[in-house]
Amino acid sequence: MQLTEQQQQIVAHNHGPAMVFAVAGAGKTTAMVHRVERLVRERIFAPDRILVSSFSKAAVDDLGEALAAWPHCRRVIRRTLHGLGLKIVTDAAEGGVLPPLAQNALKMNGEERQILWTARDRARTTQVIPADALDALDEQDFLDYLGACKGNLCYPDLATSGLPEEAMTVASQAIAPPGMPWYRDLYRLHEEVRRERGWLTFDDMLMLSWEALMRSPALCTRWQQRFDAVIVDEFQDVNLAQAEILDRLTKVHRNYMAIGDDDQTIYGFRGASMSFFREFEQRYGAVVYTITENFRCQASQILLANSVITQNRDRYPKQLVITQGFAGATLLRRALDVQAMGQQVVADIAAALRQGYTYPQVAILVRLTAQTPAVEQALIEAGIPYRIAGDEPFFARREVADLLKYAELAAGDAQLRRGQPLVGEEAERVAACWRALYNRPRRYLSRQLANEVLALATSRHVPLSDALVELMPRVHDRLAVKLQELADLLVWLGDMRATLPADQLLLELDRRLAYQSFLREQSGSAETGAGRAGNVAAFLQYAAGKGSLDQLLQHLEELAAERLLAQRDAPSDGVDIRTIHRSKGLEWPVVLLPNCNAGYIPCGGSDDIDEERRLLYVAITRARRDLYLYAVNGGDAQLSPFLLAADVDTVLESGTVIGALLASDPATWTAVATVRMLTFPRQYGQERFFTHWWKIEPPQRIRYLARVLGLFALLHDQQLTERHNITPADEAFWRTLADDKLAPDLAPFPDFERLFPEPSPAPPDERVRSPSDPPDYRIGEAVRHPHFGPGTVVAIDQRRTRRTVEWHITVEFRSRGFVKLLASIAPLEKGS
Repeated sequence: MQLTEQQQQIVAHNHGPAMVFAVAGAGKTTAMVHRVERLVRERIFAPDRILVSSFSKAAVDDLGEALAAWPHCRRVIRRTLHGLGLKIVTDAAEGGVLPPLAQNALKMNGEERQILWTARDRARTTQVIPADALDALDEQDFLDYLGACKGNLCYPDLATSGLPEEAMTVASQAIAPPGMPWYRDLYRLHEEVRRERGWLTFDDMLMLSWEALMRSPALCTRWQQRFDAVIVDEFQDVNLAQAEILDRLTKVHRNYMAIGDDDQTIYGFRGASMSFFREFEQRYGAVVYTITENFRCQASQILLANSVITQNRDRYPKQLVITQGFAGATLLRRALDVQAMGQQVVADIAAALRQGYTYPQVAILVRLTAQTPAVEQALIEAGIPYRIAGDEPFFARREVADLLKYAELAAGDAQLRRGQPLVGEEAERVAACWRALYNRPRRYLSRQLANEVLALATSRHVPLSDALVELMPRVHDRLAVKLQELADLLVWLGDMRATLPADQLLLELDRRLAYQSFLREQSGSAETGAGRAGNVAAFLQYAAGKGSLDQLLQHLEELAAERLLAQRDAPSDGVDIRTIHRSKGLEWPVVLLPNCNAGYIPCGGSDDIDEERRLLYVAITRARRDLYLYAVNGGDAQLSPFLLAADVDTVLESGTVIGALLASDPATWTAVATVRMLTFPRQYGQERFFTHWWKIEPPQRIRYLARVLGLFALLHDQQLTERHNITPADEAFWRTLADDKLAPDLAPFPDFERLFPEPSPAPPDERVRSPSDPPDYRIGEAVRHPHFGPGTVVAIDQRRTRRTVEWHITVEFRSRGFVKLLASIAPLEKGS
């Protein structure tokens, strides 16, 4: 395989620290494995003295598969960072540096939750944590908190950790999420149980391996001597523990290469930080390499990705370069509502299937799984099988199911109030609902009292609402209020179930429970809480127009049956639905991105706008051929401010125009389209495409360049270059591509007159307005732009050209910042 110049520079690196900024789809794996092959072949390092690592097992497996093509590279050590940590922890435990481990100590298949269950029972027994908090514990949320703490070396009680002095400068005290101080207490108990059992969890492989290296200089020296060169991929995703482990292991030689892309740092909620990558050069005095050529996407995706990500200011400056040409398509679809959007998604998938693509070659990417209901319904009704990575269909998610369980619980209460006892399966279902809901949202009702209420209902056939009231004299005032509210809620819900439409009923239920607020507040991670609340909000919207609650439930049963039928017909085949976070490192020929609206991209409530923009960049660069963006255009819905700031319509139109020119006979070009060609390389940072990747036969190349140079000459003659933002650099670039003796093609363009300025039409009985007249705007005036939205005029400037006087107005837009516009053609409306 022929390597690019940028890849060859990386392959040629021998000793010392180095970092590689590799854009999406840049062939960094190719550069990595070729470097390893050369280092081994030229005997710079022995194969078993080289460590190649990454965050995910899939990435490491890909590296191993690539290296296996060279027999002399088969002994190269390939491990995930967690796998490396496990080796160090095991070594440390066997050597007495860490406490001994149990047989089969590593627990990763769900059994590790037993640690949490035991810790929770211990907290209940010792009354360290309020019982009601333990009853309402969201296990996965706490485990996410635990993982973030360990990945960032945050200890439950740092003062008693016994870490050496040097380690204390790196480790920190764990901080509980706001409003949940007992998380730290449960963390401490969790670690007590884990140590007693001698177990390891996924996150302990990192925290304990770092701790072992810090506690034992002898162990650290032994592991430092194990490798002579270390290469780490996806370095932008490392957390503090990983960065510090690698720092210790490479300290004696610093033959240490970090490869990543700060523009793809999207796991901040897990503790990953691009600072470890961005500061690598300064920390180690590293040589910096950059690979910018994208071998995955088509031109339209690259142009849009660049236009999106350049809005982030805190980044290493670089542009993706087109190498695959201008085939494929990137389309922005606008729909009246989410249902119409779902139907459009299905129509585009059907079109892709007709073109020969298969279901697994199509991916639907969403910011949150809450965005899937309308799309899922459309897929089910069309008989298109799908899989949701890491989640259930929207109607089976816990937060949605629990909301519906309230209706089932109220139905049981209403049956008891009618004097009809609950028996058999009815009683079992109501009991299951009660156990799931009595403290959701949190009511501070103990398990013992909850069991008493259930016993009254199932054994003595007392309505749940009456049993709650009977309990009130035995509890403190605050809980009594909660019990009365729950009793009233069950009565209201049972009475109104058949009266109100499903969406109104569930909306009022959500309001009375403050359910979405509860989901946000009871999550240690803002990302998790927003996702769960978003699932409920989306379901409430989905319920509109579905009739009564019973009709909605019947509809959901039919959806589940239809989906099961589609999955049965294609058990291992289906469209891939996943969050953008789960799409990292993957690619598909066809990618569909619904809900490109404000509130979704960026996600409402997110306080890291740069990371939200990086998520959109990652989504765009997953497509190999076609990318479809969808936005709701009705009501109060607004297009994503990221797409507005990127001027999405202009960017996509430019890609279409340039692609059409490069695929057509230069004799047929129009002047208006060719003007775009003149400025395109500079404007979109694509000079390298034309110098390195423009695949064209020499005779045709000469005709293209002659036509371009011909338009330059005509524009110069008419003094029109400045008007069309054509710079001397543009002309110089195109001349470097052509032979000095190449004569410009001066054949007239049929539409050349369209490049001249057009006078503004004069209103009846009024004089013609000249471009030299002051614009009809005032500083401080509110205006609106069709793409940038509302803004305020902040400056009005006069500029003299060779032929006239022009006025420019500078507007500060809420979505874009400061933009300077030519007053004579500014598409601004008065008012905000």
